[in-house]
Amino acid sequence: MPNFKKNSAVSPNMSRCKICDKESEEISKTLKVCLECIRDKWDEALPFVENAHTMSRKSFALPVISRKSQEAFPEILGKCSGIFRNKPPMDGVPCGLCVNNCRIPENDVGYCGIRTNVHGKIKSRVDENAVVECYYDVLPTNCVSMNFCSNRDLCYPHRNLAVFYGACLPSFERMFAIVRGVPSIQPIGELIDKEFKESDMIIHSKDIIWAKPKHEIKIASFDPKSLRIMYTPVSKIMRRRGSSKILEIETENGRAIHVTLDHPMIVLEKSCFTTKPARYLKKGDYIPVAKNIPRPKLQSLKEIDLIEEFQKLGVEKISVYNAKELLYKQSRSELAKLLKIPEYLIDNWRRADSLPLWVYLKLEDSKRRQKKLKIGAKYGSRKNRLYAIIKISPELATLLGYYLSEGYTSKGIVEFCFGIKEKGLANQTKHLIKIVFGVTADTRISKYLGKDSCIRVYARSEILSLLFNKILAAGSNCYKKRIPNFVYAMPQKFIMNLLDSYFVGDSHARYSGGRKKVFKSISISCTTASEELAYGIQYLLTRLGITPRILQGRNYQLWLHGGELAIKVYYCGLTIGIER
Repeated sequence: MPNFKKNSAVSPNMSRCKICDKESEEISKTLKVCLECIRDKWDEALPFVENAHTMSRKSFALPVISRKSQEAFPEILGKCSGIFRNKPPMDGVPCGLCVNNCRIPENDVGYCGIRTNVHGKIKSRVDENAVVECYYDVLPTNCVSMNFCSNRDLCYPHRNLAVFYGACLPSFERMFAIVRGVPSIQPIGELIDKEFKESDMIIHSKDIIWAKPKHEIKIASFDPKSLRIMYTPVSKIMRRRGSSKILEIETENGRAIHVTLDHPMIVLEKSCFTTKPARYLKKGDYIPVAKNIPRPKLQSLKEIDLIEEFQKLGVEKISVYNAKELLYKQSRSELAKLLKIPEYLIDNWRRADSLPLWVYLKLEDSKRRQKKLKIGAKYGSRKNRLYAIIKISPELATLLGYYLSEGYTSKGIVEFCFGIKEKGLANQTKHLIKIVFGVTADTRISKYLGKDSCIRVYARSEILSLLFNKILAAGSNCYKKRIPNFVYAMPQKFIMNLLDSYFVGDSHARYSGGRKKVFKSISISCTTASEELAYGIQYLLTRLGITPRILQGRNYQLWLHGGELAIKVYYCGLTIGIER
């Protein structure tokens, strides 16, 4: 029998970790350390990571090597051009081109390697060249010569070189996306960060990181062929270091977008659409703007199962009421043995007709909830118990609109605040809380300087507070308010009810018209401290074909004005709730 020596040879596809001596095909030959050591032994792995970072940018003469890497790898000193530093330079003339905020010393270069200080002036090292991004793509529409190649249709199904200027949207720019079937409006940076953490396929290419999303993502995008907004799937996501200023592009009706200087913008020229870098846009150019966004093809939510939702949240001290028949399916001793509890607790639950949520989930053998079930906090008041099943109804839409405009939660209390002359709205809200949730709300009048100031409608229910904050995720105060995600996929009628009550509670409007009460023009404005709520309301209005303008100052103001708008508001059924 041959006598093989242990670890006598290494497979061409295998690499050995320099820290733990582990051998695997999954160990990068560039990093030279395994994933486990990077995660668990970061201090030891850091010099190897920095060395790989340095050597990968060596050919571009970019200043990236750190002092720790110099100490750990003295053999690379003198082989890499550029200045060794840990961070962007901070002692010199400010560059101001990107978020690194380099202050470049004379005859030195910035962190990007493109900007340099020549006799006290910041200049670009790129003259007739350009910084571009490229990849191979099977789609002929992404071919580098798509604007002037007459044979581009013959390229399919071959791989074409797609080349674009280095361009991006800033991380704070918000976008509408459908992730795992859940619609939401969120900053693009948050969406990218979440997907990078969970992606199984990440590619590092110089200063650009590509990844394949692990989950299905669809975004609202413009189709130049059909001239319509469509929800298209995302195949790849990308993140790169910013290297240019951010432009704010604003249209005549107040719509705005933030992009980098070289971001390709779709522009209408000579009755056809083309693209040009954002830096070359000029006043008077026409760019496509969504005036009506289609409803996402998602299944509308019919009801909210609070037992299931609170089970996901892991909330304790919740009791289920009107389910005592579950306690009579077996004898007291059998139940006590099954639940591993004393027998006297079974008697207490039977008398009170209540049982803890964990007990209900263990005994319930049917996923179909009974309509008579209610839930509430342990030892809570009877009048503050909620229906276990909340129906998605027009009443819920109206109540959500009032909450977004006048409501907030605090220490187990859900409260709505109306003007002293809005007694009708206060009574309507109190009635809606009873119909939708089964909770009995109370009212009180607050005074200011000895005079009646406002009417408060409140319900002391910790469960109801959790419903608004955690399940609906509508926000607890004016700074955190947002449109619940399920609303974006609801039919137009539901959205109209929500917007109508929101504007009733939080807008100022004026109509102008003729003698026959034909309204020719309308001016509506509402103000919120929440950026998320402002953009959520903007999206819902766009679903109705109404394009608002967002004015950003200390707060966010939605402003609608014009004669065409008056017609749209009338046909959409929005009453706005103002004096005409």
